Amino acid sequence: MDNGFETSHLTLPSQDIAPNAKYVQHVNVRFRLPRKAFMTCNVVRTFLGRIVRDDHTVAAGSAREEPLLKSKRAFRMSEIEKIVTEILLIDEPGFASKLDGLGRIAELTEYGVGRFYRDESFLMGKAIDGDGGETLDRYRVRPKVQLFFDVCERHPIGKYGAQYFTLHPADRTPDGKQFLWESYNELIETLRTEAKARGLDKLDVANTFRSKRAFNSMMAVVKGCFAKRSRIFVVCMDLCYHVEWANKVSVDLAKDHHADFVNRLRAIAKIKKHLVGAIWKFDWAETKGHYFRWVFLFDGESVQATWEYQELVDDLWKSIVPKTAGTTLLLNDVERFTAGSGMIDLKKDRSKLEHFVGSIIRYLAYKDQFLCIEREPGARTWGTLVPRNNGVAKAEAAQVDDLQRASDSTS
Repeated sequence: MDNGFETSHLTLPSQDIAPNAKYVQHVNVRFRLPRKAFMTCNVVRTFLGRIVRDDHTVAAGSAREEPLLKSKRAFRMSEIEKIVTEILLIDEPGFASKLDGLGRIAELTEYGVGRFYRDESFLMGKAIDGDGGETLDRYRVRPKVQLFFDVCERHPIGKYGAQYFTLHPADRTPDGKQFLWESYNELIETLRTEAKARGLDKLDVANTFRSKRAFNSMMAVVKGCFAKRSRIFVVCMDLCYHVEWANKVSVDLAKDHHADFVNRLRAIAKIKKHLVGAIWKFDWAETKGHYFRWVFLFDGESVQATWEYQELVDDLWKSIVPKTAGTTLLLNDVERFTAGSGMIDLKKDRSKLEHFVGSIIRYLAYKDQFLCIEREPGARTWGTLVPRNNGVAKAEAAQVDDLQRASDSTS
């Protein structure tokens, strides 16, 4: 090993390889990304993992685990994000060769980004599962992941699939016209060229900006609630469809059901009296179809348990959707929601508010920039409900402002 490179013999039985040819690999590749890019990739993995668990492993009305394949989607998309980030940040070829006088390979060098030649996340191209059959065509993914899928679809890997790069880089492509390492180099150069043509940096900024704007708007509702009440009882619920209805209810029909739900919810006496505010998010999952996640913020002086309002919401939703189609899921007892739901009393436990903002509000606002179902441009994906409650402004609401500023500084 010399200067981070490891040398071995290239012993392929090929007329294109010179006797005693060398294969040189760059081995110091563990910490190549700058800290900021590395941390961004970690955030992507965390968010994608939670989205997949929420949308695929929590079935309507239960907490059973779906097949492991579902969770692999999140891992693979986060790996693609990291791979593309490194390819775009580090200007080097995947491979480079030295030829002898007869035009044969005397030395083939694999640089840092060349190691993705053997990476399963890279080899599968656009496909999202191991069989190469399932894709994410119905989803909107992050700009770098979409770039990767689009470029792979045009490259021969899109035609041949994962087996395209299974041979040694010094072998020939299936058509025999070039070495596989040359085809690989073309793939990563196309990624770089296409990234510039698309203005990928601007797309990333725009993708994040939409989430920040949604977060700020949702936080305005949260601050308004704590300006009225110092104690808030949070109830989180999904309004969804049984799995056998998941692909039967269209977007438009689901929206009609939800509009009816909101109108009738406003008229319920207990809601008028005790609901301080609410935020809802429109989404889609294989096990739930189109569903609506609600975060209800009740007056903590009057509401201190979930059962009564869980039943009220469940009965209302089921009365609107087709018979046997609807179901609801209380999320207060689901691990990823427990710490931030239930009673929030700023005078007693400020950390509860931090968990609420971090694990529930931030997640609702930011999840669409990582993975969401494709929708028509301008389609409304979230909203609020603020009843006309009487309330006295509380000084504790300023603590919510402080929390948002602290949260913004770390995002």
